Amino acid sequence: MQNNLRKINWIDIDNILLDMDGTILDLSFDDYIWSKKVPENLAQIRNLELNEARSILRQKMTAVKSTLNWYSFDYWENKLNIDIDSIEEKFKHRIKFREDASLFLKSKLVKARQTILVTNADRKGLNRKLNATGIEKYFQNIVCSHDLNYAKEEGLFWQKLRTKYNLNFSRTLLIDDNLQILKAAQNSGIKYLRGISKPNSEALPTELCCYLLINNFRELLC
Repeated sequence: MQNNLRKINWIDIDNILLDMDGTILDLSFDDYIWSKKVPENLAQIRNLELNEARSILRQKMTAVKSTLNWYSFDYWENKLNIDIDSIEEKFKHRIKFREDASLFLKSKLVKARQTILVTNADRKGLNRKLNATGIEKYFQNIVCSHDLNYAKEEGLFWQKLRTKYNLNFSRTLLIDDNLQILKAAQNSGIKYLRGISKPNSEALPTELCCYLLINNFRELLC
């Protein structure tokens, strides 16, 4: 387990980097789109059984996991001949905050620090979620990995981020629900790391064995 203390000493933190999907926003929306609606559309278009469509999608996603293509609407629309953007738009009412996320963002501890949203989300999906939730008002900057040409799972993303915003990573906290991203950030020098125990409120808790996990954001405000 990561060796920094469970309770954060906020005096040591100047910068807060927050993931969006599964961290600030409930991952149930994304899982609903990609586990249910995309396979259903693929099955209909190709005249497949649903389980067969799910298997095909799973194989294609595994092939590009942890790359920008995995997160790109354009990539999947070309690969699958499915309008991902329209599917998300149809079900955008399912977009919602994770428990206590808005409380955390409004807290004095967060407002007193440089807070940056760092996301792998496709720009079209990102804009939809910003419009649905209004979360942009809580951040000094919003960074989309597609704009830096590297996914957050890649070390070069963090190097570019540090240079662009002149961040001291030894005084930076990252909260993210993705284990590979936490590892990449740690390898790049970010000192304070937290994972999310239940990114999807409708699914079982996750286990990120090497990192401290938070159940809700109130834990960080104690």
